[in-house]
Amino acid sequence: MRYMATFGCHKNHIFDKNGEIIGMDIEKISNMILIYSLDADADEKIINIIKNTKDYIESKLKEYNIPYLFIEVNPYEFKINVKNFRKYIVPKTIINLTGGKRIVGYALFYAAILEKENIEKVFYVSKLGKIIEFPLIPPDIKLTEFEMKILDLLDKEKELSISDIAHKLKKSLSTISEYTSQLEKKGLIKKLSKGRKKIVKKII
Repeated sequence: MRYMATFGCHKNHIFDKNGEIIGMDIEKISNMILIYSLDADADEKIINIIKNTKDYIESKLKEYNIPYLFIEVNPYEFKINVKNFRKYIVPKTIINLTGGKRIVGYALFYAAILEKENIEKVFYVSKLGKIIEFPLIPPDIKLTEFEMKILDLLDKEKELSISDIAHKLKKSLSTISEYTSQLEKKGLIKKLSKGRKKIVKKII
């Protein structure tokens, strides 16, 4: 799998306290793309901090024997960055948006939405180290009235089984199964198996 990440002044946006790559088993990474940016008026202190972060990342990837590519971008060339980032997204790409300038992360996220079929997951790492996965929802997504009812129901519950939803909305299991499958395709819910039950969880 390809691992793409934005980075800036902090190495712990990509590596945890043990030096492990966040969000993925090292053995599963085939190569990495590391994206960073510098403002034209960046002072020497910032330049050196980012250089040190880059050097640390490079040393760790050499240690793990993972092929890598660093890409420096102009953060404010949004459309160009989206276009170029799309070229680097291959099947089963994982994206870490934690580090670097927000506008660069926005461009990479936008590229991920446009290349949704090739994305394994997109995530952000909180200050406490929690991984927050982002749903890839296209901007032109449309929902039916009944799909909205299912989402409203899931707002009130942490998770529900297909049979629970069918009972609450007074519909057949087959109808609920069909509608939840459509919502899953739209990136709004996940269907999980728990024993013999199909459990539905809302992503966003």
